[in-house]
Amino acid sequence: MKKALKSMMCMMLALSFVLSSLQVFGANTQAVTEADAGDFFIEPKTEYARKFTELAEGQTWFLQEIERLLNAQQKTVALIESAEELYGIRAIGLQGKGISGMLPAALGELKGLEYLFLADNVLEGEIPPELTSLPHLRNIDLGNNRLSGGIPEGFGAMAQLRVLILAHNGFSGAIPADIAASTTLETLDLQDNKLTGGIPADIGKMTSLLYLNLSKNPLGGGIPEISALTKLKTLALWECELVGDIHESVFSLSALEVLDLAHNRLGGELPQLSGVPKLKYIALNDNCLRGLVSEEWKQRENAGTLIWLDNNYLTGEILKRMKHYENNFADGAATPQYQLTAKEEYAIVSMIEGTNIIEHLQKTLVGAGEAAAVTLLPTDFEFTYDESKLIVTANEKGLFVQARQRIPKSKLLPLEIRIRGNNGSEYSKVVLMLTTDNGVIVVETARYHTPYIDGEPGGVFRPDEAADREQVTKMLVAALEKKPSSSQKQRYSDVPVERWSFPWIEAASEAGYLNGYPDGSFGPERAITRAEMAAVLVRIADSEGLGVKGEPGEFADVKPEAWHAGYVRDASAYGLIRGYGDGTFRPNQPVTRAEAVAMINRLIGRTCQNGKEHKGNETPFTDMSPSHWAYPDILEASVKHTY
Repeated sequence: MKKALKSMMCMMLALSFVLSSLQVFGANTQAVTEADAGDFFIEPKTEYARKFTELAEGQTWFLQEIERLLNAQQKTVALIESAEELYGIRAIGLQGKGISGMLPAALGELKGLEYLFLADNVLEGEIPPELTSLPHLRNIDLGNNRLSGGIPEGFGAMAQLRVLILAHNGFSGAIPADIAASTTLETLDLQDNKLTGGIPADIGKMTSLLYLNLSKNPLGGGIPEISALTKLKTLALWECELVGDIHESVFSLSALEVLDLAHNRLGGELPQLSGVPKLKYIALNDNCLRGLVSEEWKQRENAGTLIWLDNNYLTGEILKRMKHYENNFADGAATPQYQLTAKEEYAIVSMIEGTNIIEHLQKTLVGAGEAAAVTLLPTDFEFTYDESKLIVTANEKGLFVQARQRIPKSKLLPLEIRIRGNNGSEYSKVVLMLTTDNGVIVVETARYHTPYIDGEPGGVFRPDEAADREQVTKMLVAALEKKPSSSQKQRYSDVPVERWSFPWIEAASEAGYLNGYPDGSFGPERAITRAEMAAVLVRIADSEGLGVKGEPGEFADVKPEAWHAGYVRDASAYGLIRGYGDGTFRPNQPVTRAEAVAMINRLIGRTCQNGKEHKGNETPFTDMSPSHWAYPDILEASVKHTY
């Protein structure tokens, strides 16, 4: 699924509110920038002016903007004698001005303020509670800053407030109860914060809501009853760690146009669509949905609705006719699909008590052999077995099997396990063979190192050539077993979306492993230097907890004042890089492809000696000789093996 499309659909309604407000006040937004605010100073002449400047808490950007707005009314901050003189300030529009600092308590003095636009800056700290005291405030957009702390109580009690956007910040804690019970808010956007505590049950009382986005917060819990939200047009709850079935009230919202519940652990079967006739965008991918897809869903897709059902546990012939259904359990599909499998040939169960066998189950890509954990609940399965010989119980704690009598290994007993509701699907069932023992499950699960390099056309690796930045980026992301990014938004001027390395570079940039250059480029084909490689390795070691410090090396050509000195020192102490025999590090020298692999292996602790299956193996590259110094590292990185 393309995130650009997701963002466009989910933000469509919220933007309409913001843009309409900006049109009203656009003529008055030639506002202060961070650079402008440097030399600004006010010398208050009245008692109230002194109070106001103190409440401004040293935020020059704020004082300069208020001065500008007052000047338009032939007034000045230095001479104001009461808050009434500030009443004429109806809007502050400083979005995207590069402003740093904090939100001052003096905002609470602007009793006539109706619109506050401070999005896309670098503001930090908490929201002052004084902001919630403004009686006429209608629209607040503080999105895409660095604000933190808890969201204060009081927003829900603001009678005129219609739009509240606090997205893309660092707010934590629970969503305040008064916000969730507001009957006047029309837009609530809290996406991409650190909010927890579940979706408040009272959110079903927000009867004026048109747009609700709580996505990308670790809220947890389930979706509450929301049938009273009859005006709601957009509901976005993706990546919220939600569990349980999708509440039936969601599919009763007749005005709903956009529904995004992707990247959760929502289960159950797909609901009917008759109650949501206006839905044009449905994202349910990356969940735990199961069962047969009905013809109604395909008809809705044929009518123009965009539907994503990838990465679930769904099945059926109709599913195979959908556009986005990869990584489900659709038998015989042309796209990648999973099937239910067992990790071992048999499981050992007890005659004394129930043995939890849920960990014996896995899902395996058909034809590829790649296995992944099953994320369904034990109660999402149904069974066929000999009831005279077994007791099978499934509950929220596990899938328990107890033998009524001895089951020798020479006569293994079958237990058929099926995904509930996936009728007729061979991919959705597995037969687990059972025997009795002492009640202990013996699981010998092989652990594999997978290749993270694949060479170049012609079956060569070119070990002694310089490694460029995009090659190293792909190696690192793959070696760390991270997924390529699904973003469709271009970050660097020289890495378009269609470039082969785009998803790898985007994934590394999102994780903070690699950065671009000040001119907005990434330099994908530029050779990566040893200094740059040291910086990348240290960032990853620190962020992933892979660094174990020893004694740092000393290199004659690494000056203390050099930008890379600290990185080289730490990388040396971590044992990730080595110098040369003459005591130099050669920071500006390009890293060869072989050196890059050796460094990455050290970072993730992979050595050829740890591979049980390496004996007798050869690298897949025709230009790699066993006599090459990096041959063991190249072998480790290019051949799948147990360890």
